[in-house]
Parts: sequence; C-alpha cells; structure tokens
Amino acid sequence: GLSLISFNEVAIQNYQNAKKIQGDEVIFVRYPESAYFPCAHNSYLTGVIRGYGVSIIRFKVPEYEDTFSGSSVFNGTTETRYWSICVYGFAMATNIDCIEDDTTPVDKNGFATIVIAPMSLKNATESAGLGWVRSGHGYDPMIFYRQIMQREDFDSGINSVIYHPQEVSTNETKETFFEYDARNNIGDYAPYGRHMSDKAYTYWLDAGDYVSIFGSFESSIKPETLLKLN
Repeated sequence: GLSLISFNEVAIQNYQNAKKIQGDEVIFVRYPESAYFPCAHNSYLTGVIRGYGVSIIRFKVPEYEDTFSGSSVFNGTTETRYWSICVYGFAMATNIDCIEDDTTPVDKNGFATIVIAPMSLKNATESAGLGWVRSGHGYDPMIFYRQIMQREDFDSGINSVIYHPQEVSTNETKETFFEYDARNNIGDYAPYGRHMSDKAYTYWLDAGDYVSIFGSFESSIKPETLLKLN
C-alpha cells in the first residue's frame, strides 16, 4: 500500500500543500483512502516533516493491549490493539524508523513526547525520558501515526477524525488546511509537533522544559530565544 504513494496524484498534492502551509508546525491530518491506503483494521494520521533539523511531537496515548511479555491477551477491551509512529521517505516510501506503544516513554499525565532526530541526539533524548525516532536520510520525510483496531466506543481514536477532502487542489489555504487538523476532532489524542534546529533542540533539552515548545503549555523559555537559535 504505502509503496504506491509516490505515484498517487492526490497524495503528492496533499504532501506539497502541507509542506507549504504548516511552517514550523507539524499538523496531523487524516487523508482519504485513495491517498495512503488504510484498511479495515489500520487507520492513519499523516504529518509532514523536514529533511533536516529536529521534529518534536506530543500527544496523549490511547490504551493498548500489552501482550509482548505474555501477561495478557487481546480481548478488545482496550482503546486500541496497537499504535505506532513511523517515519517514511515520501519519494520511495522507505520505512526509516518506528517507535511503538510498548517502547514509548509516557509521562504521568499519559502523554508521549517523541523526537525525530539524527543518531547523534539519540542518547541525550532517551536520557531525558523522551522517545527517539531516527530521522535518517529519507527524501521528503513524513510521519505516520497508526492505530490498529480502535474500539468502537473509543471516540478519541483516528477513526473519529474527519477526512481531508478527496479533491486535489493547488490552492488550499492555511485556513482550510487547519480545519482538518486532527486536534479539532480528538483533542490531545492527536499528535502535534514543531520543527527546530539541532542547536535549538539541544538548548531546549538542556533547559529540562520538555513541553515548552508546545503552545498549549506554559514555557519558561522565551520564544524569541528559540527563534534566534534556529
């Protein structure tokens, strides 16, 4: 399925629009079936990132069935069966790296902060208790947030996000694009992110203020400081 996105006109235009419109943000959108080929059990949100620097995303994680250690079996009582975050290269649909539900650090409030960064920042990121995904060298990278088998009565999962329109449009505006930001439908359960330079990320990490880059949280780092570092 994902190997076909490079030859899909809808997917190409969606990618170009998001890259042009979102600026330093990483906005997650649910695109139509023809764009990224979900199936009966898999649902996806998609975000566009840069091929350089660092991208940080944050979201409230759904319940999942942790069967890795054999301690439980899947019986459909959790909000999802499985979720993951993966980075792909758009042009060749290459899976660069992933992090999944049972390996992602989650804070006391149920949020995961995941950093897409080069290998040189792996140790510092994981030492801070954050999730790390290798940025790699994919051409035109994208993030896919996948959920498998969302429980029918769980209304904060990907299936509750409205689809971006099917039509290919080269004139999509910032206002119309942001109407399909997944946060409008599922709030904190939708990933949201920011781009920054390696230098700005190191400054942010050293400050220990791990939610400061996100607008919904109080920040002890002045925005102009990060802008100068970028």
